[in-house]
Amino acid sequence: MPAYLSMAVVDDKLLSFADDKSSNILSSLMLENDLKTKIEEPQFYFNAKETKADEALDYLLMTDGWRRFTWEKVVNEDYPDIAFQGEKAVIKGRVLDSQGKAIKDAVLKNPTTKKSYKADVDGYFAIDNVDLYHPISVQVEANGFMTNNLMVYNYTQNNVVYLYGQNEMTYKSATRNKQRAGNNNLPAPAINGILIEEDMVGMEIMAMDAVAEAPMPKGDNLKKLPRKEEEKNEKVKKDLKDVEQLNEVEIVGNAQGRAFDNQLVAQDKRIIPTVNYYRAREFAAPNYTNNQEVEVRTDFRSTIFWDGNIEVGNNGQATVEFFNSDEVTSFRTIVEGVGVGMIGRVEYSHFTQLPFSMSVKVPSQVVFGDVVEIPLTLKNTTNKNLIGNLMVKSPKGFKVLNSENGNQMLAANTTKTIYLNYEVLNEIGEDNLEISFKANGLKDAFVQPIKIGPKGFPVSIAFSGQDLSKTYSVSLSDVVDGSLQASLTAYPNVVNDLMKGIESIIREPSGCFEQTSMSNYPNIMAMSYMKETGMDNPELFASIDQKLDRGYKKLTSYETKENGYEWFGSSPGHEALTAYGLMQFNDMKYVYADVSNEMVKRTSKWLMSRKDGNGGFKKNPRALDQFGRASEEVTNAYIVYALSEANYAEISKELEAAYISSTASNDAYQLALMTNTLFNYKDKRAENVLKSLFKLQEKDGSWNASHSITRSGGVSLKVETTALAMLAMLQADKKDIAAITKAAEFLVSSRSGSGSFGSTQGTVLALKALTTFAKFSKQTQESGVLECVIDGKVVASKKYEAGEKNAIEFKDLEKHLKTGNQKIEIRYKDTKNALPYTMSIDYNTTLPLSSKECDVNVEAALNTNSVKVGETVRLTTKVSNKEDKGMPMTMAVVGIPSGLSAQPWQLKELQEKGTIGFYEITDNFVVFYFRDLAPNASHTINLDLKAEVPGKFEAPATSGYLYYTNEYKCWSNTGSITIKK
Repeated sequence: MPAYLSMAVVDDKLLSFADDKSSNILSSLMLENDLKTKIEEPQFYFNAKETKADEALDYLLMTDGWRRFTWEKVVNEDYPDIAFQGEKAVIKGRVLDSQGKAIKDAVLKNPTTKKSYKADVDGYFAIDNVDLYHPISVQVEANGFMTNNLMVYNYTQNNVVYLYGQNEMTYKSATRNKQRAGNNNLPAPAINGILIEEDMVGMEIMAMDAVAEAPMPKGDNLKKLPRKEEEKNEKVKKDLKDVEQLNEVEIVGNAQGRAFDNQLVAQDKRIIPTVNYYRAREFAAPNYTNNQEVEVRTDFRSTIFWDGNIEVGNNGQATVEFFNSDEVTSFRTIVEGVGVGMIGRVEYSHFTQLPFSMSVKVPSQVVFGDVVEIPLTLKNTTNKNLIGNLMVKSPKGFKVLNSENGNQMLAANTTKTIYLNYEVLNEIGEDNLEISFKANGLKDAFVQPIKIGPKGFPVSIAFSGQDLSKTYSVSLSDVVDGSLQASLTAYPNVVNDLMKGIESIIREPSGCFEQTSMSNYPNIMAMSYMKETGMDNPELFASIDQKLDRGYKKLTSYETKENGYEWFGSSPGHEALTAYGLMQFNDMKYVYADVSNEMVKRTSKWLMSRKDGNGGFKKNPRALDQFGRASEEVTNAYIVYALSEANYAEISKELEAAYISSTASNDAYQLALMTNTLFNYKDKRAENVLKSLFKLQEKDGSWNASHSITRSGGVSLKVETTALAMLAMLQADKKDIAAITKAAEFLVSSRSGSGSFGSTQGTVLALKALTTFAKFSKQTQESGVLECVIDGKVVASKKYEAGEKNAIEFKDLEKHLKTGNQKIEIRYKDTKNALPYTMSIDYNTTLPLSSKECDVNVEAALNTNSVKVGETVRLTTKVSNKEDKGMPMTMAVVGIPSGLSAQPWQLKELQEKGTIGFYEITDNFVVFYFRDLAPNASHTINLDLKAEVPGKFEAPATSGYLYYTNEYKCWSNTGSITIKK
């Protein structure tokens, strides 16, 4: 029978170890959607191996409020409200002309239901109750335009249909046009020919079917042929019957430069051009079609195949092909789907093996002083003894304690495990463990990367500025040997600045909407700046394009089921966070053409529905961050500001209320938000509010405030407020250059060694302000010389030319530093204008330097210091709020010794129970997110870590902090452990 299926092929070890409690298609469609409460371990009830499953299902349905369906209501089409977009069977979109302008009152006809639908004055339309068992063609027509057909394959919410004037016809040669396309500011793909002729007698023109998410070429790109070319036109008409001369149509439709092709078909000696727009989404996997022999195994993917849309024909068969990875293991294939009103699911296992193979368990990261015993397993599946040569290349920074290189004998059909013993030296870095074995014509080899990090507690010192010459004093003490690193970086242009900011944000945990958007926003600014300034760097364009695509897809995954956005995508939506998202999506439209208009429209509609009618916005009583939220005044002012940045006009009442509260507050943050808002709406009151803001500027050029929308504090709060104030000043008719320059100098001096400006929110606002300042100042680029002087000696020097594209970096400066006091001078020569720079010094110390200003405390400890491989050890983490007031988003970054690993099912259970908001696993850390902490709240988290690699290991330092005030941290030591064989 025909069916539509999804299929995944995954390393069976991962599935067995990760989680066997999650939902599947059977439990989702047949159980969970019919019950209001959460179902624990839903797939248990559909597991044929569970003898008590049927009885348990009866008890569940009888106690959980389930009632059978009332079929009379279904027959009478008295349906319940549908909460999810994908269930609505609605097709939405917009009708535009060739100039990209809306066509009002266009009529769409559904040939299946014989119903007609009318577009509104803005060209938007909606077609409901559509059954898409097969694709349908919807006829689109409007007065003065040729009829067009919209081919519908799925329930898409952002279709765009283009109609053309009665005297327009397009054709295209077979030459492929690979020109980049984007939104209105990017060059559109050229059309090789346009026939505009009032009398095209004897020629029928069939309209193109079009389903697109990006604008068609504007009228400016169309070429009009003069009347004197009439004879040539007539010749073209005659040549249309020759299919070979017009054999391909191609439209480039979005910022990624994707091409959409369709063959032209000749019928009755006439060409019927059909253009189908689609976005191909394929699972990324290597291609081994060349059948090349693998010398070294490097492909250890855990998921080797995924396809969410496998179509099975009427004969009930479909062919699927994929390549195994280099892993010698068992793989599980999971197939789920629907067909002819039925639901199905099946699992199948297969395994891979070589005549001879090796496997190894290697920690991803170790720290100074660890002793690791890496188990290497040799497996002989042949009927003969093997004697071969084992070659081991140890990673840099690993001291060999035993040597297993040389001849190894392996009996027939046996497995042998040997241990590679190492001591980790005090050398920071990353290198590969390379192992190979050859015997009797059989061989195997693989490469595994390992990182080395310092032990102890990290310390970061940074000096930033933009002076022609400045001297700094630094004192180093109790430095862990080998942990000291120092570098100097100067930024010749704004794009370098933005890219460094992105790098700093990526280093932070990135599990929530705000954090993802913070790493995405600088890409938007960089792309916009490059376009506006005409910067020519195709490789960088392509790189940023790909990052924007990934960022957008991840951001939209945080939309809640009830609309609006929330940190981790859980309902209900968060009003201020949603306003921030709208602001970013609207900025993104200008550089990334795939932003969904339907999503933006849906999100703005939800946010507008949150108005309270009194000039403010509602706070959902079920909000997941009840403690630590910004005040009502700050929240309303921020939402109004974000909506003004996104060009929404229907908030006059809210604007007036925010204006009154902001001007009465004398708070720099609120005044900065309001000044920007008034300038955005061209409100004359902006200049007066700006005067009040000027009065609050401090001597160092900064502004401070009570709190921001993120409840940040310390440097982060000053950076956010100063950046907003600077953006407001740059919009004024008469700009106070001295005040703006002082603000810019403060922001530049606030840069950390990693390139950030306090929290992620502060970093993005600072980059936005400095980018806007760079456009305004238009500083002339000069050549010059950058020097780094330590204790009077020039230790690094580099000459740079005007227009330098890359950041200027001096690395390995730590070899010139010593314990104790020393002076570092950064100076420029042969130039009048200094470049912004940052000097970064990082090292570890044996003494924890917890900040007194840190409002939270995090402690982690193991319940034993000795365990055997295969056993578990309890890790207990305690997170507490030290204050009698609520705290905003709190982070606990818990260090785990190498050789131990967290069990994902436990972490998932903690999140599902609401103990934590979210979690991440990165290198030797488990990161816990708390949306907020109640006054004096305390949480205890227990994890059972599994011992996998023998050795003696010390955990990296554990830290805790408020996410938006990350300069204040507390530190603790998780401890060390010995894992025995």
